[in-house]
This record gives sequence, structure tokens and C-alpha cells, in this order.
Amino acid sequence: MSFPIITLSDKTVTSLHAYSRILGAIRAAQSDPHPRWWHASLEVTDGGLDTGDFRLGEGGRGRLLLDPDQGLIVGHGVNGPFEVTLSGPASEVGRKVLKALGASIDVDPDRWDAIEAQSVNQTEAASYLAALIAVRNAFSEVRHGLAGEVGPVQLWPHHFDVAFEWFSDAVEVYEEEDGPKEYSKQIGFGFSPGDEADAEPYFYANPWPFDESFRDIELPPEASWHTEGWSGGFLPYSAVVDGGPDLLIDFMRTIFNGTHDALS
Repeated sequence: MSFPIITLSDKTVTSLHAYSRILGAIRAAQSDPHPRWWHASLEVTDGGLDTGDFRLGEGGRGRLLLDPDQGLIVGHGVNGPFEVTLSGPASEVGRKVLKALGASIDVDPDRWDAIEAQSVNQTEAASYLAALIAVRNAFSEVRHGLAGEVGPVQLWPHHFDVAFEWFSDAVEVYEEEDGPKEYSKQIGFGFSPGDEADAEPYFYANPWPFDESFRDIELPPEASWHTEGWSGGFLPYSAVVDGGPDLLIDFMRTIFNGTHDALS
């Protein structure tokens, strides 16, 4: 398992982000709600970003796959299989997908234009999919070794990160307008293609609630504690390209072992 060098232009990454939201919104609209919003996420498969089966029409099932390598959304609707090219505004692409699915779905395609989409460079997108597969494999290896409740490895279209969470039996209580609410203490492990604060792809590990004492935990080489905007462990993707998957696995396990007792 190795991590490929990825070169993502802003146009490709924002377009993939926007198009992924089409799949997430349709899956969420056609699936039973999950308390942790897992009904709105996508699965990283060897072929792309997959919704899995969802309800469609009277007793039917639909499915969508965003294939970055081929620059397509591949689907199966009421009238059988179809393909839609990843090019142009996300609202236009989304309307084509909705029409091809052939069933009434309660989503607003205009919302997908909140993130600008133009077109996808297939060479860049193919290298990105290879990176996501490597991330999925490393995350899967780590999550299987964690005791307790652990969520699936999934891509979140809203932020366009791949992540999974470990959940503690302990809870944090918040006073909200409608009364106190309990939330599981947790650690989120993820991969981001970059954002406004950190332009290059990176890995993160977010213990929650965050205690300032966590910063005393010594992290592996190239990793650091992030302080601007969010608090947690930070590891550049480029460091894992050079250092290999063992560096990433060590990073995640170090933060889990160092914060687990405080969150339990």
C-alpha cells in the first residue's frame, strides 16, 4: 500500500466536490435518516464514490457512482443504467441525473451551485481516486484495531473529506434551547484535499472535546498540533507520500492511545 503523488487544480477539486454533493443529497433524500447523518455520506470504492442502493419509485432501487477516472456519474434508475458527464454547473449535471433516475425526488438542484463546478481533469481525478483508495485502506486497517464503537470509513460531500469516528461510552452534556443534550465523546480521523486555511492535502485527528493537555502528546515526525480554526493532530499528505502508510497509521494510533483515557 503506497500513497501516490496528487496534483489537484482548484478547478478539479471544487468540481468533484460540487458533483459529489449531488450524490449525497439524492441518497439522503431517498434513505432512512441516521442519527449520525450516515445516510448522507458516500463510500469510497475502487470504482469511485458510491451511494449504495436507495429507494426509487414504487418499490424500486436506484444507485449512483461518481467515477472520477472516467469523468462520469454512472447510475441505475427506473429505466435502467445511464451515464452523465461531469462537465458544467452542478445544477445542470444534477438535473440530468434526476431526469435519468426517472422518479420524483425532493431535492433542490440550484443548491448544488453553492460550490462552483466547471469540469474535471481526468488525469488529476484519477490520481485523486488512487489516493482516496489508499486512504480508505489505511483507515480501515486502523479502525479494525480500535475497541468500542467505530463508524464506517466514508466520504462526506459537505466538506469533501474522507473520515471515520471512534465513539466513547462517555458523553458531553450541552445546554441547548430545548434542554440539555448528550453527545458522545469521540475522535474523528480524516483526510482533506485542502481548504482555505490549509491549501495542501492533509490528514487530521480530532479528539473531542479537546483538552489543552493533549498538546503535550509527542506526535510522530512531520506531524503537529493544529491550532488555527480547529484543534487536533495535523499531518501533511506529502509526508505520508514520502514516509509511507506506517507514518499515517502511527499518527492515528498515537493520538488514539494518548487521548483515549481522557475521553472515556
